Parts: sequence; C-alpha cells; structure tokens
Amino acid sequence: MAYPHASILKTQRRSARQRGNVGLEFGLITIVAVPLLFGVMGIGITLGRSVQAQQVVRDAGHMHAQSVDMASTDAQEIVAKIGQDFSFDATTGNAVLIMSQVITVFSGDCTAAGVTSANCSNLNQQVFTHRVLQGNTTLKTSSFGTPPSQYVTAATGNINASNYLTQSTLRASGFNMLTMTQGQIAYVIEGYFAQPDLTFFKPGFPQINQGTYVRNIF
Repeated sequence: MAYPHASILKTQRRSARQRGNVGLEFGLITIVAVPLLFGVMGIGITLGRSVQAQQVVRDAGHMHAQSVDMASTDAQEIVAKIGQDFSFDATTGNAVLIMSQVITVFSGDCTAAGVTSANCSNLNQQVFTHRVLQGNTTLKTSSFGTPPSQYVTAATGNINASNYLTQSTLRASGFNMLTMTQGQIAYVIEGYFAQPDLTFFKPGFPQINQGTYVRNIF
C-alpha cells in the first residue's frame, strides 16, 4: 500500500532538483549572454561613431580642398558644428583634425623660388607646404609626419617655399600613394576620434575604445 505523503515528498524533491537545474542553466546562460549583449551594444555604438567620424572628415576635407582657410575661426566653428557629437576642445576634447597640403618638388619649383639645384635638397621629394590642426592634438599625430613648428606660420598654416624646398624635416614620410605632376597639390585630412565613454566595454572587448582614425585625400 502506497502512502500519499511519500508521493508528495518525491514530487517536492523533483521540483527542488528542477529549480536547482533551472538556476544553474540561467547562471551559465547569463555568463555568456551578458558580455555578448554589452559587446553587441559597444560594436553598434562604435560603428555609428565611425560613420559620424567619416562624415566630419569628408566635409572638412572638401572645405580644405576648396581652399577655405581652415585656420580661421569661422572655418573651425563650422567644422565643430558639423562634428557636434564630438569635442574639438584643444585640451580636453576627444577629437582632432590634421589638415595638410603636400606637393612633389620639381626642378621648376626650385627655379621659381630662386633656389639653386645644389641647394634644393628636397628635389623629387614629397613635402608639406601647409599644416593646420584643430582639436586636441595630444590624441594623435599625422601618419605622414609632423612639420617642425618653426617652419609653420601659426596664423595660416603656410610653410615658406625656401623651407619646404630645402629642409628634409618637411618631407611627407610614406606619402607614396599618389603620383603628382608639377603644380598639383594633394589635400590631406586625417581625423582621430577617441571614445572615452565606451571605457566600460573594454574589459571584455579590448578592441573597442581604441578610437576611430579616418583619412581622406583630395
């Protein structure tokens, strides 16, 4: 003869085991699902920021290539407005734009500037003729080199021909993706956009929060 209370006890034990299994399964799923959720969120935000960064660099690059004075307050205010989701503050900002003009030096350039062939040490080299910065310059430097500040006119960003024809420190390092003829100018704009607000994603996904680097050449 079966006792009713024995059946009840078996049911209770089975329910307890099931609850324990459910808790264990939930814990295992959570270990995987939570980091995955944060990773997907982080990647989504990063992709969105990347699109915004590309737009800022493209628009500022078009201005630069159209001979807009990018060193002027008006131009930099326009760029800051275009990139309003970023901060271009010079000391605490999370973004920087590096705008350069590069040419290949030909013998005609040396002659026009009154520099003899013997002194035109940058002949056939690609050199910087202009450099303007906007934003927090401590975030990143140009991939092609940094002209020494003593050769760059602070108000305009221009570099004198007598310098870029003769000073090796004004050569654009690794700028060999374009073949330019005499008189052609390459308008180069580089942008770096840090993402400090995504720091909490970093432990599980260290590739996030390294910032976005964008480059355009016109």
